[in-house]
Amino acid sequence: MKRLILLLILALPSTLLAQDMSEEMQQALEMQQSMQQNMQQFVQMAGCMKEIDQTRLQEYQQQSIALATKLEALCSSGKRDEAERTILEYQKKLANDPVLKAINTCMEKVEGDAFMDESEDEDMADDGNTHICDEM
Repeated sequence: MKRLILLLILALPSTLLAQDMSEEMQQALEMQQSMQQNMQQFVQMAGCMKEIDQTRLQEYQQQSIALATKLEALCSSGKRDEAERTILEYQKKLANDPVLKAINTCMEKVEGDAFMDESEDEDMADDGNTHICDEM
């Protein structure tokens, strides 16, 4: 009987250790599956985006930099209303742009929000009451 109790006492830590290892392995497997899913989404997005006119994307980048500089100047000189009109006009211009519509289509093809972090989520939840100058 003493041997049986001793054997059970010795076996107990290895059983607990095996259970902990099993949970860690399950978590590692879930993490690996999540990473594979994100990678597949990235590949799908990259395939779609390569069809987008890269020259136009560079133009958007340059326009965005110029717009940010202009808005910063307007806001710092107290021309808040003009800054607001400027950003609204730019947004209207982009709303009908075929390249940006194609980019949105690519984004919609990707399931979930794998590329969106929490700060972007909060930005999208903005109720529209924040002035552009207050966000700079």
